[in-house]
Amino acid sequence: MKRRSILPVSALGVLPLLAAATACGPTLLPVADPSGNGELVYDLELGLPRQLDPAPLRTAPYAPGLRLYLEAVEDARDDRTRLGELTGGATPIPVLGSGMPPPVFVGQVFAKEIAASGIVLIDHEEGANRAIRMRLVRFFTEEHNMYHAEVRATVEVLDPSKQVLATVLAMGSSRVFGRSLSVEDFREVFGEATLDMASNVLDNGRIQAALDVRPDGGSAPRALRAAEGGAL
Repeated sequence: MKRRSILPVSALGVLPLLAAATACGPTLLPVADPSGNGELVYDLELGLPRQLDPAPLRTAPYAPGLRLYLEAVEDARDDRTRLGELTGGATPIPVLGSGMPPPVFVGQVFAKEIAASGIVLIDHEEGANRAIRMRLVRFFTEEHNMYHAEVRATVEVLDPSKQVLATVLAMGSSRVFGRSLSVEDFREVFGEATLDMASNVLDNGRIQAALDVRPDGGSAPRALRAAEGGAL
């Protein structure tokens, strides 16, 4: 958890927001709700944070013969328009998203965590002996004096024949203190929550067993699945 000084800003005061943006970096600005209901919402241009340090793993995966391919992340969220909401007022104010799509964000951050773990990550499915498939089901931040993000996805490990070797529901979260409506703080808390999810995946015993490929090809783990309702 990172701590910063907090600059209070009124929820819809455009002039204070512009001043804060000049002094402390980009700030979310209110826009008309695309649904046409006459309400104001906020737009977050999602992008990778300026700094993104991989999360430390509790256990190191043992996969000396592994060549891993990361499939494009599927967006399986119920609501693909909202990235969060401001909860300081009587009624939550939606935060909509533009810029980098959340599945692309999650895929790039996940790949960074995989590379930091020492696993060999390759660009093409051909030649891979394992693949990871992800379906993003939640990517959301609530902001009121601090940022609280949650990222959740189903994660599968597949062998070259597309047999599912392991399936888990993975979750990650992060809390960050920061200036209200900060674009960079939103990006940072999403990045940290995604790294937390990725480290939980790579620390999981079922996932590690499915990724355990020896140089001689001797490892052939049986199909493994998470218990019904189980989660990381």
